Amino acid sequence: MITQVTKFVLGALALQIALGGHAAADQDPVPYHSSIFHGDRRAQIQRAVFAEERLWLVGSDGELSSIAEDGERLDAATPDRVLDLFAQEGRVVIVTCPRNACAQGMASLVPNALWTVRRRAGDGWETVAEIACRGETLVTAGATGETITLLTEERIINLTGGTQSETTLPHSSSGELSRMFDPSRPLDQQQAATNFPFPLTYLYQLGSGPSKPLRAWLVGAKLMTPAHIFVGYNAGEFGGGLKRIDRATAVISDIGDDEPIHGIVSIPWKPDCVAIAVGLIHMVASGRIMEVCDRSVRVLYERRVPEETVRNADGRTGSIPRAYDRVLRAYADG
Repeated sequence: MITQVTKFVLGALALQIALGGHAAADQDPVPYHSSIFHGDRRAQIQRAVFAEERLWLVGSDGELSSIAEDGERLDAATPDRVLDLFAQEGRVVIVTCPRNACAQGMASLVPNALWTVRRRAGDGWETVAEIACRGETLVTAGATGETITLLTEERIINLTGGTQSETTLPHSSSGELSRMFDPSRPLDQQQAATNFPFPLTYLYQLGSGPSKPLRAWLVGAKLMTPAHIFVGYNAGEFGGGLKRIDRATAVISDIGDDEPIHGIVSIPWKPDCVAIAVGLIHMVASGRIMEVCDRSVRVLYERRVPEETVRNADGRTGSIPRAYDRVLRAYADG
């Protein structure tokens, strides 16, 4: 079964990265350093979605464009700056806001600003809903079936069939997975008291205490499911992290270490589980596929280059000088 899961996840994530979301159009991993050009300006790609037979891209400048297979990139006109992009049942959906209003980092300056959810209709856009920013910043947005969800730093906002509902996020919450085992007690005793089929040492314990607040900061991957909202951050060598928000209780869980998240996909034969691609190539390289379920987290596949080993330009291997290694560690520690 692990082999089947690994093959599925690797295939899905590879296809998703290659096609910008064809494998699962409601969430899309995009390298944080990828870029697109608009004239003389260079913008970072923030989101990529495959829908309506095209690959849609939104840049850090809020501009939308699309590319057909074997075609050129075409700019797509939008009424306002695009904050996020996703697909709903095969159709392109964007969240926009006036450039001088609630663009990222400016929401608090214009208290009456609105986010507008727009769905592609022919060559134009139809308005789905308008939502008051309330001085907040949009973290991400997506869809599950007929429901469109906006996640802010303070709220979960759901749009279904012309109605709007919202849930206020707690200012501090702790992940329920942190209670799965107690490091102070022997693991074999705790293993005997659970029905989890894998050794507890395979699990990633969530940090105890309050969860770190949500932030609109380099969201590299996202996934909306009926029960949860997953947000994966990717800042390359500067870290990342995965958050899971319970739709019913609004509890926010920090899962795993603060590592870059590249992709999140549902596992078809395990409805309560998703697969997460985690990894970094910076001086050394490592990566893994994690399975995250309602009550467990485990490693499906892992590959790591030996510590302090790099490949020289001539193909030989060597180790990072200790002096340089100390500088790197000091820099990482601030």
